[in-house]
Amino acid sequence: MRYPLLCTLLLAACAGGDKAAETTEEATGPAALTAAAVAGTWNGTSTAAGSDSVLSTWTITMTSDSTGTFAMAGAPDLPYTVVFGGDSAIATSASYVDPNLGTDMVMWQSIGRLDSTGTFGGTFTTMLAANHDSVVARGNWKATKAP
Repeated sequence: MRYPLLCTLLLAACAGGDKAAETTEEATGPAALTAAAVAGTWNGTSTAAGSDSVLSTWTITMTSDSTGTFAMAGAPDLPYTVVFGGDSAIATSASYVDPNLGTDMVMWQSIGRLDSTGTFGGTFTTMLAANHDSVVARGNWKATKAP
């Protein structure tokens, strides 16, 4: 009879020990990403999924809390919209023709986060504008704040 009682007391004592204090991020998650944190102009590069070879170099400029402009040499500026949720920014481009992908109208969607070094980066998916289920490219991107 004593043995089960001792085991129960020992388990209860071990379970209630002091725990290390959690950091704020562990307790509440990463800080929310805001338009102010990514305001201004950013210079970036894109790579295909699974590759580190740069496919394109570009510049984005936030023009308001919910819109921006994507600029690439030799192409017209492309407007996009952005929403912020949690630690992420979700951007969606207007429709456009990418000469590298043929004559179909395409668009991209991107999810990005700001890391602790100040690099803004994430993933993108390019799809047919008329059929969002028709993915034509996937990749990664990263950008740094323009001086």
